[in-house]
Amino acid sequence: MNKYPVLICLAACLIAGCTLEDEYQEKIIVPNKSTPVETVDPAVREFSDLAHRCITGDTKALGPLKKKYWDSIRDPKSPQHLLFQTEKLNSEYERCVLKAMADNDMEFVEHANVDSPIASALLARGYYAREDYVSGAYWMKRLIALQGRMQGYELAGNIFLHNESTYEIGIKLLGEAALLGSRTATSELLMIAGGNEEDEEETETHEPKKVPQ
Repeated sequence: MNKYPVLICLAACLIAGCTLEDEYQEKIIVPNKSTPVETVDPAVREFSDLAHRCITGDTKALGPLKKKYWDSIRDPKSPQHLLFQTEKLNSEYERCVLKAMADNDMEFVEHANVDSPIASALLARGYYAREDYVSGAYWMKRLIALQGRMQGYELAGNIFLHNESTYEIGIKLLGEAALLGSRTATSELLMIAGGNEEDEEETETHEPKKVPQ
């Protein structure tokens, strides 16, 4: 990884300011009216039907619904991985949890919702990694609601750095945190830049010298 994008990101954010939402807004494509309606995944339909049953009174449906929801998060190899955490389905799921609480049916309520900042950041990373920027932004907003902007960007930045496909976004997130005053994020960006510089110098040292013709 070249050091210059890191330094450029840090400098640009500190001098002029930047937002992750602006950076990726152009990648969020809104289908036009001529776009054919996509076929609904049967698993999504089943999940949504369970949620509807729960919301309309059958709160025992939260049991199988909760299992589907968390299985899709925990198993990255599952074909249903992150299938039920889009904004629409997550909203339906949380409405079911609220209905169970309102009816005092607490059997499956405990640990039902994603309420951890780290879990929110991991979900955001998962969606950004598959280029679902709408769902990724949804979980970023939830993370920021829990942590605040500076700490939220800092946490997400560190988590995004651990996935090759979201590494550059992680740099931008740390840049956002640095812009908002995070000394930790600033130090991390400088350390990354310094580490990349050392790697480049080592590579240059081991490159064979050209023999004059």
